[in-house]
Parts: sequence; C-alpha cells; structure tokens
Amino acid sequence: MAHLNETLLVVDGHADCRETLAMALEFCGYTVCTAATSHEALVWLRDRTPRAILVDTHLLGGCGLDVARVLRANPRFDRTRIVLTGTWFTPQDRACAAAVPVDEVWIKPIDFGELVRQLSLALACTADDSRR
Repeated sequence: MAHLNETLLVVDGHADCRETLAMALEFCGYTVCTAATSHEALVWLRDRTPRAILVDTHLLGGCGLDVARVLRANPRFDRTRIVLTGTWFTPQDRACAAAVPVDEVWIKPIDFGELVRQLSLALACTADDSRR
C-alpha cells in the first residue's frame, strides 16, 4: 500500500522499539529514517520534510510533543502526518496532543499491521488532496 518515495521519520529513545517500527514500515515499502532523541529529530528535519513522523512522547532530552509543536509551527510541515506513540497517556497528555494537534495517538505495544493500514490510508488521502 505504500507509495514509492515516501519518507517517514521514526523517533524513539528505545533502540528496540525504534528499529522494530522502522523495519515494519520498510517491509511495507516506506523509506524510513530514525532518530533517538528530539534533538536528533530536529536536526534531521532542518532540511527534510517527511510524509509522516512517528514520535514517542517520552524522549531523552525532550518530549515528542515538543517535536510536534515545532513541526506544526512551520508551514513546510503542513502536510506531514504526526503520529504520537507511547506506553501510556494521561488525560493531560491527551489534551496536550489535541492542542498541538497531532494526527494520531498510538499506545504501545503497537499493532503494526493496523498502524501501517491506517497510515497508508491517511497518506493516500493527503496525496489525493494535493493533486486537486
């Protein structure tokens, strides 16, 4: 279902989670880049615009919501889908995610098949919108 030339960024401080998610997405045809910290992600994003970013809420040296806020403040990322992941979300976390806003929130462990299905559908819809 993935479209060629679609680059995704996976940001997670846990190497196992980051690499497993990246492998699942690459298996489905996406080009995947990874970052372990919010700083690494923001450096990577300086000159790149991924179709989607999957970012963990709790990162060393920062928060996934901080990365999402930076993206939402820059019009270059208007079409970048932001997926927030985490092992838990308090009501305050959910309110903050809605205020940014992020496009989706996924609680770990992630059902990779369902994530890929939802992501592929969402990216296909935004690709169709841009052709109009």
